[in-house]
Amino acid sequence: MNSTMLRSLATSSFRTVAKPTAYRALHTSPATLAKLSRRKLEIRESVQKAQEAAQAVVEERRQRMNTPFLNSLVQPQELFQSTLDPASTLDTAPATLTDTAEPVPKLILGLQEDDKKFLLETIPEVQLSFKKVGSEDEIPSTFSAVENIHKSLSLSNAGSPDITKWNKQVAIRTFGRKEGDSGSSEVQAAIWTIRINNLKQHLIKNPKDRYNNRRYTMLQHKRAKILRYLKRCSLERYAKCLKQLGLRPDMVENQILPVSRVTEAD
Repeated sequence: MNSTMLRSLATSSFRTVAKPTAYRALHTSPATLAKLSRRKLEIRESVQKAQEAAQAVVEERRQRMNTPFLNSLVQPQELFQSTLDPASTLDTAPATLTDTAEPVPKLILGLQEDDKKFLLETIPEVQLSFKKVGSEDEIPSTFSAVENIHKSLSLSNAGSPDITKWNKQVAIRTFGRKEGDSGSSEVQAAIWTIRINNLKQHLIKNPKDRYNNRRYTMLQHKRAKILRYLKRCSLERYAKCLKQLGLRPDMVENQILPVSRVTEAD
């Protein structure tokens, strides 16, 4: 035998023989199928419980936020819908929480009562007195001009600063302990709540706005601080303020942690 054949025999003797691969049977036994069915049922039940819990949280928040004060606040989305729907009832807003309060016209803030009377009453009367009414078409044109002035001064044409000013005036009229009271704890907590709700709607649409997300947490801390002070002063006023603002006690007394994403359930 030559050297080549001896070398090949020597190397072949050290080779390992491959074992046949074991066939993996499918799990089709009755016990395995029953276990899989139970697992699927558990997953389905857990998903259903999670959905019910989330729905309960949303429903609890909806009932908690359904207060006269929060419902009287002006929302920019509702104002936009009112401009599209002429039959909308957003032309007036309640002045206080009582049902017998007279409605307050939603005009842009900054106009005094004398200015409103001059624009909406005096000018039309002067126009009618100096006009030579020769036809019936001139009187309706005067009243249409008054209507246009009223529409131009309406809060539906205002920007975000004017809407915020209007909501702050609603908070002062609702929670103020006397006329023009803007420094009491209830009024300050209501103003913080207005800012928090506005910022919340912004963060729901812009979840990556980290700066305003931090401001959202800071405003919650400020509101909780002033409400804890109100609790030390008067427990009755504290409970009444929480109910009107749609807050739970744990939202004030517990630790407020920053959230990565603001949702409707918060």
